[in-house]
Amino acid sequence: GQGEVYDQYLKAAKLTSISMSEHVPTIYFKCSETRVPPVIRRVLLRKGWVEWDKDKDPEELWSLHWKSGRFKLNDWDRCLPHQRINHCPKSSNITKKDNLHRNIKRLAGSYGPIFNFVPTTFVLPNEYVAFMREYAEREEEKPLWICKPSDSSRGRGIFLISDMSQLVYDQQYVVQEYIANPLLVGGFKFDLRLYVLVTSFHPIRCYLYKEGLVRFATEKYSKDCSSISNLFAHLTNSSINKFSPSLDEHKDTVGSGCKWTLTRLRKYLSGAGVDDSVLFERIKHIIILTMLALWPKIPRQAAGFELFGFDVMVDSELQPWLIEVNSSPALATDTQLDVDVKDALISDTIDLLGFAPAPKEPDEPKKRKQLERRVPSSRPAAEAGALLSSLSSTGKSRGPWLTLHKPAGGARAQAEAGEAKNPLSRSGKVMNRDLSSRSRQTSLSARTLTQGGEEGGTPSVSSLRPPLAPRLRTLRSASSTPPAGSSRMAKENVCLRNKPGEAGQRKEEEEEEEGKENLGGFELVFPHSLELRQQCDKCAQTNSIDIRPFVQHIKEAEIRLRKEARNTRKVAEEE
Repeated sequence: GQGEVYDQYLKAAKLTSISMSEHVPTIYFKCSETRVPPVIRRVLLRKGWVEWDKDKDPEELWSLHWKSGRFKLNDWDRCLPHQRINHCPKSSNITKKDNLHRNIKRLAGSYGPIFNFVPTTFVLPNEYVAFMREYAEREEEKPLWICKPSDSSRGRGIFLISDMSQLVYDQQYVVQEYIANPLLVGGFKFDLRLYVLVTSFHPIRCYLYKEGLVRFATEKYSKDCSSISNLFAHLTNSSINKFSPSLDEHKDTVGSGCKWTLTRLRKYLSGAGVDDSVLFERIKHIIILTMLALWPKIPRQAAGFELFGFDVMVDSELQPWLIEVNSSPALATDTQLDVDVKDALISDTIDLLGFAPAPKEPDEPKKRKQLERRVPSSRPAAEAGALLSSLSSTGKSRGPWLTLHKPAGGARAQAEAGEAKNPLSRSGKVMNRDLSSRSRQTSLSARTLTQGGEEGGTPSVSSLRPPLAPRLRTLRSASSTPPAGSSRMAKENVCLRNKPGEAGQRKEEEEEEEGKENLGGFELVFPHSLELRQQCDKCAQTNSIDIRPFVQHIKEAEIRLRKEARNTRKVAEEE
């Protein structure tokens, strides 16, 4: 399946990068914005990469395009097989505050309280009446509400209200119930910035970085409504607190500055006698459920990946709450702590994605693509296959190429047709395959790992191809006949595959160990078991995503966590 191809690719990339230490082809990266964080260039140049120059380098030369802003819809279609870009289409379904609220609210209505991990939220002006009703029902409680622009970042435009007369807005705003009982460290409020890497959505692979940031407010927290205008006490955004007059002062427990590492916080909680294992398991469940809300909305493509920044707040009862998800988490390195965390984060991200350089002969796939487009749709598959074979056997030796082909027109032609059409299907009929837009626009060509590079022997890094190339049916000649005994051999192979034995058990154990493998500083959080991986891979193959079994899995895990928490409390009370 596609998931197996993806995992094998990562494994092969890691082994090949070690074996080819003598000569590694140059990998190019592209930064089309001046505001790309310096840590990106610093880490890539340290790894030996070269920055792509638009004035002298061809477009197909770069392997990574990093952009803080949003890409155009056709940017994913134009990517070649070896090229990756750091965003996915439709990811704004969770990275915009209003979209996150709508999607989580919709799933909460379908699956129940398992999705109640976001504070009560209203989008104004569309939900103004509903907000007024909620406000009137809870007027005696006098809860605080925090108001944020729906499409803003870095704490811009945020304010708190305790009375409706204080609500003034001139754009779409998200009004969210303020968590009035946050967990405090030395009297200071904090939140967690967690980094989540999604290397692929088809099949989905979601990783959590083990290290993160703890962002503190710089003045002590107070529930007094008269202090709601003091953003240094109520907001944890580093972009705001770096201007606080008490930033460099030595604060109780927190010390100077406004950041800790996640490791330091966990040591602090452990020293205070707090068992945070249940807390961080619940945080992983929040990440998985948020990804399940996004997964069905991402169109099939192989070029994009996402590095999300999850902002999680913990209340005094150790209950985690998802505040927002950032599509381009801040990578500024203002302090040494930022350098230590974010340099390692980007380095491990690049290693986990397993980039490959541009092919040495980029013209060969182009010639094949041009020739394949000239093949009439009425020509039998056998004649088309022979034509492609003659291309490989003639001309200069350019190394063993394996062509995975799915020609189609541009975006307009695809919209008119309603489906991808393959002129090289059997008997000249149309073969419907729901491939990614990336593979519809380009001819996927890959050097086979088993045959090695141009000179044979150990495969070069340039021979590695993208992990998500779809499986295509092998073109067969209409006059070809199966060899004698092939049917009997196929039946025997099926029986051997279905027969349980030591070899099958060893294979399952190896796959399970591979699923548990942590690469660099990342931990695979979804799918985190062999069974879930198989289900996710099946969804990718059939292009039919049903999140119900995955939500049920999280529900069962939450029940186990609640039981463990009750048992822990009973033991503590008895002692």
